[in-house]
Amino acid sequence: MPKNTNEETNEEMVAVIKNHTERISRLSQRISDISDEITLLKNDLNGFKKGVARDMRNILDVINNNEK
Repeated sequence: MPKNTNEETNEEMVAVIKNHTERISRLSQRISDISDEITLLKNDLNGFKKGVARDMRNILDVINNNEK
C-alpha cells in the first residue's frame, strides 16, 4: 500500500474537519430545538399545575360551603 503524500493527507483532514463541522452544526441545532421544547413543556406544566391547584381550591370551597 503506497504511503499518502502530505497533500493527500491534508485533503483527507480537510474533508474530515468539514464533515465534523457539519455534524456539530446539526447537533447544535438539535440541542437548541430540544431546549426550546423543554422551555415550552415547562411553561405548559406550570400552567397545568396552576389550573389543577385552582380547580382543587374550587372543589374544596364547594365542599366546605356544603358542610356549613
